[in-house]
Parts: sequence; C-alpha cells; structure tokens
Amino acid sequence: MNECVFHSDRRVCRALNVEACIGANCTFRKAKWQHLGEQQAAFARIAGMPAEQQWQISATYYGGKRPWDGLGT
Repeated sequence: MNECVFHSDRRVCRALNVEACIGANCTFRKAKWQHLGEQQAAFARIAGMPAEQQWQISATYYGGKRPWDGLGT
C-alpha cells in the first residue's frame, strides 16, 4: 500500500499532473505525518501575522475560513 498523502485510491497523484503514481522515486512523496507537521507549521506562521493579513489569506485560499485559529503565539 502506498503511504504517500497525495496518493488517491485510483492510483492517481493529487499533487502532480501525471497519469499514474511514480512511486518510491517521486520527489513529492510525503508521509501523512510529514504533511500534517508542515501544515501545522504553516498555520502557526499565518496565526502570527497581523489580523488583516490573516483575513486576506483566509479569503484568498480558504474560502473565508481560518483553520489556523487558536495556533497563534
């Protein structure tokens, strides 16, 4: 079983525009724990930004939602 977070059930990569999963040699291959750790780090950086900047990011990339709320310093 493929442990890459971007691997779909249809053996398609959700990160790259390729017909099939490249497998172990893929440079985008990432375990779920790696992806979650990087996402949490990014959310912590956003949470530390000024409120206006957070709202701009929220509106542009997250449909107005703020999944990083509660992670600020």
